[in-house]
Amino acid sequence: MKRILSLTLICLTAFALVLGSAGLMPAKGDEPVHGYGLSGSKTLSIGKSYTVSYDSPIENAYPKKAYKQESKLTDGQYASSASYNDSAFTQFYRGTFLYLTFDLESVCAVESVAVHGLRNNPAGIYEPRTISVAVSEDGESFGTVALCEDSAPAGGAKSAAAFEVPIYLPKPYKARYVRLTINSDVFLYLDEVTVTGSEDASAGASASADKPAEDAGYCGPIDGIRNICLMYTVGQYRSEHLLPYLAYVDTEGRPTDTLYDGMLFLPSGASGFDFSSPSGWDAYIDDLFGEQSHTNLTALNDAVGLYGFELGFGEDYRYPVFLAVPKLKEGSDEFDGLYPLNLDNKLTIIKGYIDRMIRRFNDAGLDRLELKGFYWHEELIPYTEYNYAEDLVKGFTSYVHDRGYKALWIPYYCASGFERATELGFDGACLQAGYAFDHSQSENGDSLAAACEDSARQARKYGLGIEFELDLNVSNFYKRFFKYVHTAYATGCRDSGLMAMYQGVYDIYTCSRAEANSDKRNVYELLYQYISGTFTSIPPVLEDGQVILAETGTKVSGNLTVVDPDSAKNALKIKERNVQEGLTAVFEGDGFYLINTKDTQPGTYSVRLTLTDGYNLSDPAEIRVVVYDKAAERPSKKLEKDLPVYTDLVKRETVQTVKSGETVTYLSVSDDAYYVFLNGEPAGISFADDLGLPKTAPVDDASETEPSSGSKSLWPLWVGIGVAAAAAAAAAVLLILKKKKKK
Repeated sequence: MKRILSLTLICLTAFALVLGSAGLMPAKGDEPVHGYGLSGSKTLSIGKSYTVSYDSPIENAYPKKAYKQESKLTDGQYASSASYNDSAFTQFYRGTFLYLTFDLESVCAVESVAVHGLRNNPAGIYEPRTISVAVSEDGESFGTVALCEDSAPAGGAKSAAAFEVPIYLPKPYKARYVRLTINSDVFLYLDEVTVTGSEDASAGASASADKPAEDAGYCGPIDGIRNICLMYTVGQYRSEHLLPYLAYVDTEGRPTDTLYDGMLFLPSGASGFDFSSPSGWDAYIDDLFGEQSHTNLTALNDAVGLYGFELGFGEDYRYPVFLAVPKLKEGSDEFDGLYPLNLDNKLTIIKGYIDRMIRRFNDAGLDRLELKGFYWHEELIPYTEYNYAEDLVKGFTSYVHDRGYKALWIPYYCASGFERATELGFDGACLQAGYAFDHSQSENGDSLAAACEDSARQARKYGLGIEFELDLNVSNFYKRFFKYVHTAYATGCRDSGLMAMYQGVYDIYTCSRAEANSDKRNVYELLYQYISGTFTSIPPVLEDGQVILAETGTKVSGNLTVVDPDSAKNALKIKERNVQEGLTAVFEGDGFYLINTKDTQPGTYSVRLTLTDGYNLSDPAEIRVVVYDKAAERPSKKLEKDLPVYTDLVKRETVQTVKSGETVTYLSVSDDAYYVFLNGEPAGISFADDLGLPKTAPVDDASETEPSSGSKSLWPLWVGIGVAAAAAAAAAVLLILKKKKKK
C-alpha cells in the first residue's frame, strides 16, 4: 500500500533492501552511490556533525529511551553483524518521525544519500516506511528534493538483517545542510548515513523552499458530541452505576446536570472473549447488549428513561453510543466460510459484524439510545503485520460511512499511523498521553507531566482530540488527572475539541460516591467543571516594576507582591530568573527575597523573573534593586510643596507625605521616578513631576557611580565647555591671520 505524504518531489527509486541472515553490508569507501558526472564526487558526510530531533518528543513520555548525543552515523564504521548488540548501531525509539540534519560545513553539490541500518521485526526493530530528503544552504530554509516510500513494509517474521536505502536525487542540489525525515514506529537502528556529491557547489541547483506546515487543529465534536466516556463491558453496568456518567450527581447522589454526552462501549482484556472465533464474538455481543440481565446497553437505556425528564432530555431525545469493532485475530476458525487471512476476507467479516450490530441494536428495543457510530479498537496501524494495514482501516471507515454512521479511534502517543487519522477516514480520533499510569518499573521509565503537553501538541498538529485517563490505583491520581484537564483547558481543546475518557471500569462511579473534598470526589468535581465549561486556571501575577532598596554592606529581606487566587503560596516556583551581574540575591516563588550587598557596588540592578504554579506561567516582571551608599553625596532639593511618596512604581500606595520646606536627597530609579531620602533615611518613591525635576535616565549600569551633590558635580562639564571655547577662538584667530597674509 502506498503511503502518501505531501512532499515536494518524489524519489527516483523505491527502497533497495540488502538482506541476509549474517547482515550483508554495503560497500565502503568514497565511491559515489550514483553519478551525474560531477567532478570530484565523493562521500561528503564522513566526520561531519549532525543533530537529532523528533516529531513527537519522547523524553517526557519515554524518559529512559531519550536520545543521547553521539556521532556514530558519520564515523565510517559499519556494523560487523546483524545484531542489535553491535556497538556501531545508534538506537532511536519511536518519535513518529526522526529528523537527522547533517552539516557538510560548506555548500556542496549533493547528488545522493544512503541510509544503512538493521531490521529485526521480532525485536520491534523495523526498516523505515518513508524517508524524505531536504536540503538547505543556510540551515534555515529547507526544500524537500526526494521521497522514498516502501510500498510493502510488512513481514512480521522477517529475520534479522541489514538494510541499505540508496536515495538518488533528481539532480544535484546545492546544500550545506541535508535533513532526513525518517518514520520511526518503534525501534530504528542505524549505523551509517552517507551523503555523496561534489565540494564544487556550482554543479548543483538551489532547491525551492518548502511552505511552512500548519497545524490541523483539534478535531471537533462528532455531531455535537464533545465528551465521550469509555465503558468497558466487563463492568456489567447497571442503571445505578451509569447515572453518574449520564448526569452530574451531588454528594447525596442526586442528578443536577448532564455530564458525558456520549458513551463508547468496548471489551477489555479482562473480558476474556476470543476474537479469533465466531463463538467469542457471539459471547461478546450478548454481553454488550445485556438484555437478559439488564446490564450495559440495556441498563443505559433504562437510566435514560428513568432520569431523562429530570435532565431535560425531552420525549424524542436519544442518548448517543458508539460500539467497538474488536481486532479480528487471525486464527484457524472460519467466519461464515471465510478465514481472516487476507484483506478481502477480513473486510467481508468486519462488514458482516457491523451489519449484525446494527440489526441487533434496532431489534433490541433501545428506544432511548441512538447508535452513533463504530470504534476501531486497535490502537495503532500494524504496518509490520500485513502490507494492507491501512487498506483494512480505510475499508472499515468507508463502510461505516456507507451505512450512515461515524468512525471513532483512540491511538496512543507515538503509535504507528496515529498521524494519519484524518487520511484514514476517521470522523473523530483522540490521542492517549499515558501519563495517568505508573510506569516507574517499565523499561521506558515513568512518564513526566510534560507528556500531556507533548501529546496535546501532536493531537493539535494532526487533527485529533485529547483522551483523559484516570487510574485510581496510582497514589497521586488527582494530580495526574488535573494535568490532563489543565492541558486541555490551556491548549483550547475544551473550547473546540473532542475529548474521550479512559477510566478503570467503575472509576467515575467510585469517584462520584466518595466523601466530599476527598481526592476521588475532587476528580469528579474537576471533571464536571471541565465538561460544564466552568473550569478555570489562573496564572500567577508578579507585579512588574517593584523596587527594592538596599544599603551597601547589609542584608535586606522582604516579600514582593505576588497574586494567584487558585494556588497555594508554596506551589509557586521561579521558572526563569535573570539577575544582573554584580548583585547577590535569592528570590523564591512566593515573593520572598534576600539581598546581600556586602560586595555590591552602588547602582540600580535589574532582576527579571517569571513564576509558575506548576501549570501556568506568569508574565515576566522586572524588579529593580537600588543599592546605595548611605555616606555618599546625592542630589538634593528643597521642597516648594508637600511631596507624596509611594511604595513602588506600580501601586502608588502612599507611604507618607514629606512637608514643604524639607530638603530631600534622591536616587534615580527609572526615567521618571526617584527614591527619596529624608534626613538620610529612605522615605519612598516619588515621580519626576512631583519633584519638579527634568526626567533623567535610570542608573541601569551598576558600574556607574552616583552623582555627588552641589556645584562640584558640574565642574567637569564647565571645564569641557571652556576648553572647547578656547580651541574655537584660537582657530578663528589663525584663520583671520592666514587671510591677511594672502592679501
